[in-house]
Amino acid sequence: MKKNRTLCVVTVVLIVFMGACRKPTLIGDEIIPGSDFLYSQRTDTFRIITNTLYDDSVTTSFNLFYSLGSIESDVFGKTSAHIYTQVSLPSNNLNFGTNPAVDSVVITLDYAVIYGDTLAPHTVNVYKMVEDIDATRTYFSNSKLHDLHVPVGSKNFVPNNHDSVVVYGNTFAPHLRIKLSDAFAIELFDQSDTTKFIDNENFRNFLKGIYLETDTTAGFSNGIMQFNMASIISGMQIFYHNDDADSLSTLLNFTGLKYNYFTHNYTETAPTINYLTNPDTINGDEEIFVHGFAGLKSYIQIPFLTNLQDVGINKAEIIFTVLGEIDTIFDPPTAILLTRTDSTLENKFNFISYTAEQFFSLPDQGFDNSLSYGGSLDTLVNRFGQTVNVYKYDISLYFQDIIAGREDNNGMMLTVYAGNRLVNGVVLAGSSYADTTKRPYLSVTYTLVDP
Repeated sequence: MKKNRTLCVVTVVLIVFMGACRKPTLIGDEIIPGSDFLYSQRTDTFRIITNTLYDDSVTTSFNLFYSLGSIESDVFGKTSAHIYTQVSLPSNNLNFGTNPAVDSVVITLDYAVIYGDTLAPHTVNVYKMVEDIDATRTYFSNSKLHDLHVPVGSKNFVPNNHDSVVVYGNTFAPHLRIKLSDAFAIELFDQSDTTKFIDNENFRNFLKGIYLETDTTAGFSNGIMQFNMASIISGMQIFYHNDDADSLSTLLNFTGLKYNYFTHNYTETAPTINYLTNPDTINGDEEIFVHGFAGLKSYIQIPFLTNLQDVGINKAEIIFTVLGEIDTIFDPPTAILLTRTDSTLENKFNFISYTAEQFFSLPDQGFDNSLSYGGSLDTLVNRFGQTVNVYKYDISLYFQDIIAGREDNNGMMLTVYAGNRLVNGVVLAGSSYADTTKRPYLSVTYTLVDP
């Protein structure tokens, strides 16, 4: 009995000793199984190199919402968003009755959300397209088409996404209304005596589409409006009368192909342009930038990973720290994707659904949630006892794939989640940031395995 009691004491002391020798982890002991701790080791001495690159163009013809507006920033320069869209008939053989006459034609856009300065004025011009919008094509954020250079409508306004709109005694949800010129209204309505309103194919021989342009001639508005183009409110509304009734209207909708066209100008912004044109590819840059609308991405290199051989990865977590205070007007991205990259530094995905806003690249992402591995903006106390805003990621499976030779170590990219429709940007501490407590941090807990 005494021998058994002695054995129990020795076992307990051994377990306590082994636990005391294990270095504490930033990721938290509670999320690593206790059995893994007994034989695990941790390292956080990896070399990390960070730089900023221009992001890849992205598909914008399947967006959830469509953006319109402009922002001028000391950090991210000048950014603008414009919309190309087809106009569709509500039904074939559209008929306006006996002796119809047009009263007006108005573009209506259902507000979804506004980013930035909600009180800033905007100017939007409407142009008639002279180039087809091809419904069989996939359009990207840098795709520009030809239009008539003379606008058929224009409006200067401050967005109002709070107050209802009353039209002909009917109340509608808040939306933007842009009246088109009388000349365009008459030209459009004159087609009712032709075959143009038989179906969409014939109609688009007359009206190939419209271009909604953010006008920055008088300056940038510092706000981005997002619209629900699939809403029953959004479209080209024709107001008319005929022999039978006054105050009639028909809505030509935007259910056809549409896409966003984005522009960026970083040339006048320091330090962004300095990091883009003169990157420190040896030690990495002091700051790195991530910007939506397919603007900027951050390139993350972790060389010599394959030197870590004959190990099983229990946990690999990488953390990036936000610099500065959180801006309540131009808030940072709520989430940032960490993706694989190929040898040409293009973002590498396994699967993308723009309509569902799911973007899968790393094996650590769950099947039903592309943010299951992390990436959401979070606040935590770092290993130095500082409260910081961060983006953190579990890259355990990806890390193991590189070590096992199943994945090339081309590096990773940080891009704005849903950057195909979100403009948010953020500045992160880079690998050469002066305050070493803010630099990117990679912590790996692993177990030695037999070769």
